[in-house]
Amino acid sequence: MGFLADIVTIYMVIGVGLTLSRRDVVGPRFWAMIGAGGLALGWLSHSSPFTDQPVSAIFHAYHSTTAGILAVGCLVLRMVTVLLATLQALMLWSHRATGHLTSRL
Repeated sequence: MGFLADIVTIYMVIGVGLTLSRRDVVGPRFWAMIGAGGLALGWLSHSSPFTDQPVSAIFHAYHSTTAGILAVGCLVLRMVTVLLATLQALMLWSHRATGHLTSRL
């Protein structure tokens, strides 16, 4: 049940964030903080020494080596995507703070 609650919470935060972004209530700083939280959650969930779901467990959960590699590849791709989105939000936040970007994106 904890996993389902985590997923519902994540999608609720994203949904509320998208709604508030569309209304120009939140901007890049919000998404940078959400991205940093997502990266921390991903690291704690799969790479920390305290996790019960390390990358090796994900790989070995599949009978096929190809499927294990694909599953780990999807995890890595998801983390890289969150990292790049967070870096973009940080860059937009920085540009707005220095006055180089005046319109709300």
